[in-house]
Amino acid sequence: MNRLLRSSSLALLLTFAGAWAAASAEDEEAGRIVCSGNEPFWRLDAAQGSALLTRPGDAEPFEKTYSGALVSLDWLDPGWVVWRGSAIDDATDVLVATMRAEQCIDSMAGEEGDAFDHRVLLSLPQEPALTGCCRVGLLPEDAAAEAVPDDVPAVKPDTDWSRYLPDLLPALQRCLLDAPVALERVVAAWPMNHGMVGIRAIDEDGAAHDCIASMDGGKIDMFDPAGEAMPGEGEPVFHPVRDQPPAIDSGRLEQVMDGEGALVGWLHYAASEPIEGGRLATDPTAVYEASWVVADIEGIGPIEGTDVSLQFNPLGTLSGHAGCNRISGNAKLGEGVVKIGPLASTKMACADPITDQELRFLDALTRAQAWRLEGGLLYFDTADGAPLLRFAAAE
Repeated sequence: MNRLLRSSSLALLLTFAGAWAAASAEDEEAGRIVCSGNEPFWRLDAAQGSALLTRPGDAEPFEKTYSGALVSLDWLDPGWVVWRGSAIDDATDVLVATMRAEQCIDSMAGEEGDAFDHRVLLSLPQEPALTGCCRVGLLPEDAAAEAVPDDVPAVKPDTDWSRYLPDLLPALQRCLLDAPVALERVVAAWPMNHGMVGIRAIDEDGAAHDCIASMDGGKIDMFDPAGEAMPGEGEPVFHPVRDQPPAIDSGRLEQVMDGEGALVGWLHYAASEPIEGGRLATDPTAVYEASWVVADIEGIGPIEGTDVSLQFNPLGTLSGHAGCNRISGNAKLGEGVVKIGPLASTKMACADPITDQELRFLDALTRAQAWRLEGGLLYFDTADGAPLLRFAAAE
């Protein structure tokens, strides 16, 4: 009977769409959810406000951004989490992901596969329901982890050794697990010939060691005391996953996820020149915490009365207005570098001057490769420093 009542409660919540606005306000602090399924293959990255659905197995690449709300139904037992929203360019395209708190094993991984913490039913218009597993993390009770943004290797400079971390991670984890001494952190890793990876790690007593392991993580080939310090060593430092993020007095942390969306550790970047509030001028956290209004596009201010604004999400997405149409898409911010696109927009027609401004804005946005915070303003520039966009934080 209790199970029936719980199912009825959930159905009612999904029926009365008007309740979502209030529920999402109460759940404003909810965080990241990563779900995936097989046959067909699909993946959902969701957070409060936006979600990205991809289907790598489709004949044509499929990627769509949704705007919506994440609600935690923690009064039910077991708990439920529901994400509901509509495609940014089609309000009739509604996605609902209903997640139940229970152990879920990836059907393609067999009985030995990693266990996820939620089972999910994904509903899309005029399509069969999709099933799969989720990792539901960074909900309100996880306040310590919630403030830590994700690592974005693809947009980091070549001098940052962690740029190649996704490929090096299996070898790095093998050294951390099976080295003859207890290793506490990794200060550098690099690819080598013949499918091997070099890892410089620090043990619990502060001594440095060099570990060489196969790139697939299959074995350790060598483990010796470390040689001379290497360029870029310790910037950043990788801390393997533990109960809480590492305690740091300065600098910033980034979460490191594996290919399945599971948290495997943290990268710590030491502080250099701080800006207001103790953050660096290239710390993306400050960008995620505000909404941004365009002050000028390549030196020209926006047309009076037009809404040209953006909100950036730690999941690697953006949403906002381009002056005429609403837009959404991918936006990956690293340490001072940015990669934006592809973008999607609604199809409203506007007066020619506003349309021209929108095209200039979108062009500048997709050309941006560098960013910085200065004097409370957000700047997007080309790789060689030519100014493209200047934003002010919305009041």
